[in-house]
Amino acid sequence: MRRILIGLVLVFLDFDIDLGARRLGLLPDFIGYGLIAAGLRELEGESSRFQRARLFAVVLCVYSAGTYAAQLLGVMEQLGLFALAPSLVGILLSLAMLYQITRGVAEMEARHGAALGADDLDAVWLWLAVSQTAAAVSAMLWPLAAAVCLAAAVVCTLVYLVRFSRTKQRWEAFRSQPKA
Repeated sequence: MRRILIGLVLVFLDFDIDLGARRLGLLPDFIGYGLIAAGLRELEGESSRFQRARLFAVVLCVYSAGTYAAQLLGVMEQLGLFALAPSLVGILLSLAMLYQITRGVAEMEARHGAALGADDLDAVWLWLAVSQTAAAVSAMLWPLAAAVCLAAAVVCTLVYLVRFSRTKQRWEAFRSQPKA
């Protein structure tokens, strides 16, 4: 789960340098998605949800490498409002991946009888999905609402990272317990 957590941090934290019409991402998302995919491979035996999540992570790795190149070349700037469509697709794919991860944790919890915090992750995922989708949609319609929704999405993202970190710690503690 360590790779998944590091990958999520890299994906969720965006640090960019704007160079005119070009944008250079200092923490490219495709690296994060690659780490997530690698971490999910380690958990595939725990739940089929992790296999599905890994497929989303691989698709997002390729997708984000393409958008990274497009931003670096200034193509996204030329698309104007049409650049929001690929962003919305990326958000939806990312939410689908996170949903599979969250449900996979719930299945691990049920399978092993371990308290991993799946309910907490599930609740935060729902708020994250609503806030990110609302921010993307309202960006096209009402920029002020988009700013509020984006702020909510940032908070939900940070809470998801904290909760996933706790889940990781609980899983590691459970696995380190002596088998009876």
